[in-house]
Amino acid sequence: MNRTDFTEPRSDYVLENAAPQAERRFTALEDLYDEETFANLGGTGVGPGWRCLEVGAGGGSVARWMGERVGPQGYVLATDLDPRHVDAAQSPVIEVRRHDVVHDPLPESGFDLVHARLVLVHLPERATALKQLVAALRPGGWLTMEEFDLQMAPVSTERRDAGERVLDDVTGAFVRLLELRGVDQSYGRALPRLFAEAGLVQIEAVGRVTFARGGSPGARLYRANIEQTRDQLVEAGLATAEEVERYCDRLADPEAMFTLPVLVAVRGRRP
Repeated sequence: MNRTDFTEPRSDYVLENAAPQAERRFTALEDLYDEETFANLGGTGVGPGWRCLEVGAGGGSVARWMGERVGPQGYVLATDLDPRHVDAAQSPVIEVRRHDVVHDPLPESGFDLVHARLVLVHLPERATALKQLVAALRPGGWLTMEEFDLQMAPVSTERRDAGERVLDDVTGAFVRLLELRGVDQSYGRALPRLFAEAGLVQIEAVGRVTFARGGSPGARLYRANIEQTRDQLVEAGLATAEEVERYCDRLADPEAMFTLPVLVAVRGRRP
């Protein structure tokens, strides 16, 4: 496996990849969003010989898709603060690198396609990171990003029994924890404007709301997140241990129905 390490993983990220729940979170995200991510990336025309950068590679599914598209003459750099879940052995064109997109350098004008999904929203220095990603594009290269807008969709469904309220309450507590750790709740809706301010052109954007039931990939995503942050939520006084337990039980109930945040997908091209 081809790896280059610049930094040690940061310890202030709420959803660290070292946690036992991380693999479940990555699998749920792939089941929920990979199909649309691949369609978004495919709209750039990515193909043989392209040089691609995948930031915050997570479980590696997007990097592997890129590797298949660019073929043996192409190149994919997959980066993450902690890339332990990315296996580049499946493709000789993929390099895996431990990398902090805020503080570590990237090759300027080095890539035809740069992609990040649910990465910059977590970074207090997200403006610096976005500047890095734009600078990494070759002229004519594409930047594609997908970020949640945590203010654009509720969690609750039509029923307002105790089960639904615990979904609202604990999910709201989790969002508050993210905000305390530097997450911008409205970052998704800002992306088209930020792309334009960065000088990108041919900007396209779309938002998606996903309705989910208990036991679905959406429920598995929420449960992995809450189980990973359980102690932080309780210690911060944002939720009780009993509320977290009822929340996880509700997410396993196939009768439960709820929404995930709006996922805003944006792409733009460097002139």
